[in-house]
Amino acid sequence: MLDVKTIFLLIVVINFTFGITISLASDSERKSGLYHVSFANIAHGIGYLLFITAASYGSLFIWAGETCIAISISMWIAGIYKFLKIPAPSKTQLFLIAYVTLVSFFYKESKDARIIYNSSAYVCIELMAIYAFSRFWRQIKGRGKYLVLFAILANMLILTYRVFFALLRSQDIKGLYSGDISQMVLYVSVLITVIFFSVGFILMTKERTDYLNMELILKDGLTSLWNRRKIDEVAAYEMGRLKRYGTPVALAIIDIDNFKQVNDVYGHVVGDQILTKISAVCRAQLRDTDIIGRWGGEELVVIFPNTGLSGLHEIANRLCRAVNNEVSLPDRTLSVSIGLSLCLSTDTWSCWFDRADRALYDAKITGKNKALFDVPIQFEKNAPAIIWSDNLSTGLNDIDSDHVNLINLTNEWATYAQRDYSKAQLLSYIARLREAMLSHFIIEEKSISSDKASPARAEHHQRHKSLIDRLDYLVNLFSRGNLELDAISQFLVYELCIEHILTEDKKAFDEA
Repeated sequence: MLDVKTIFLLIVVINFTFGITISLASDSERKSGLYHVSFANIAHGIGYLLFITAASYGSLFIWAGETCIAISISMWIAGIYKFLKIPAPSKTQLFLIAYVTLVSFFYKESKDARIIYNSSAYVCIELMAIYAFSRFWRQIKGRGKYLVLFAILANMLILTYRVFFALLRSQDIKGLYSGDISQMVLYVSVLITVIFFSVGFILMTKERTDYLNMELILKDGLTSLWNRRKIDEVAAYEMGRLKRYGTPVALAIIDIDNFKQVNDVYGHVVGDQILTKISAVCRAQLRDTDIIGRWGGEELVVIFPNTGLSGLHEIANRLCRAVNNEVSLPDRTLSVSIGLSLCLSTDTWSCWFDRADRALYDAKITGKNKALFDVPIQFEKNAPAIIWSDNLSTGLNDIDSDHVNLINLTNEWATYAQRDYSKAQLLSYIARLREAMLSHFIIEEKSISSDKASPARAEHHQRHKSLIDRLDYLVNLFSRGNLELDAISQFLVYELCIEHILTEDKKAFDEA
């Protein structure tokens, strides 16, 4: 069994080591709370050093040691508040120190009274720290916060146990230097919590600094929006989620209308202010999960995770209205044009972006101050409908007739999906669409080439198989409750009707 004074000495050495090393690091992290933690470690070490010397010099040193422990706990709590950038409860901290000092002085000969009164006070102030932590928990980056939280909760548990033990079995409380197993567990627990708190706080500070540095790398200096590098990263991630889980993702490219005129008339300083203002207005309209960045010049890019056609149409129009209503100059009202596109499971980032860019160009040349999709879609009561026109014809009546039928079924689905139907009814409609797809694919493959070994026919057959497999995969996820209905709508409208029927089929039959 270890000697109690040896454990005390370990606590002193570890506290002084952390205190000195954290103090050296705190010079470059003045706002992190590290200085307070280093001071707390040193005070805690001094407290246990006084406990060691109390064996030779009497109970007065125990009183001084208890005061140092109160100072250390108060400073640890102050470090947490400093890290969270909220005002520390300084009056409460001073009260704690004064309270413990007085209690320890008046009850310096009564171990159980000191334990009950002082430990109860420590638990109360640590509860305040837990509450402060909980308010900002999601904003604290990394894993260090878990170590700090563990240290606080463990210390509260130890203190609470000591209070109840003192209340219920005060006659069994041993002296400060007792070597019984309960005392040894107590002192080893103190040692462990000091290590966990100190290491956790250092790690928490480092992780926040790393995060802030990464933000500086990934943020635009003028607008404080994300930059192209971050947008590229998010796009790659969301495209991966779409392919794996079927989760729809949408893209908007926003361009400020007549921005060159603003710079020419008012100067670039005002132009920068307008760009910053529009960026803030757009960001305020978005969800927390949406990612907005500055692409370059006066162009902004937004990636909308888990967003389908209707949701994208609604928010794009809201962005246009917000800019109209909130941003203006003395001689003009400002506006934006927006190009919209949903990602396909077969997309690359450049293809997806190019489609949205073409939609932006169409919005610009057709009057500006509007949001357009990259495909021929119109909305009626927020339900998307694909528009068929003669320029989409393949020149084969049977194929065109089938294409029109599939598009009509898809348009009906878009309206059907918005109604309050049961999952069984929705799955039944999807099964009907699937049968129509299969029937059309068979006719289409025969029309491309009568030669079953034709490369064009084989390639088209493989594409058809991929579409059916993709639909089956999405339906399976939806039936198990792992996918929203918007994902199936996106597949039917974009991948089946727009990408395949209006693009791939037309190209295949034109070549044939």
